[in-house]
Amino acid sequence: MNLAELVALLNDRSIALSARNGELLVHGKKQALNQNGLLELLRQHKAALIDLIDSGTYVGPRSAAVDVPPNLIRSEERR
Repeated sequence: MNLAELVALLNDRSIALSARNGELLVHGKKQALNQNGLLELLRQHKAALIDLIDSGTYVGPRSAAVDVPPNLIRSEERR
């Protein structure tokens, strides 16, 4: 499985990623990580996933995304 396929699989399972101090942080249901060797795939692609996140090109699952308008102020912050 290549990196793009892995990211698509993670997004399908609503698993989001982040990186901090060179560590890969995985956010999602533990059950989803234990299916189909997903945890091992994360280990295999850890360095590439961290690079993807650090480059700013990683897009996680839609539920984890926040829409930010051009003025960078979300509507609930305008009050």
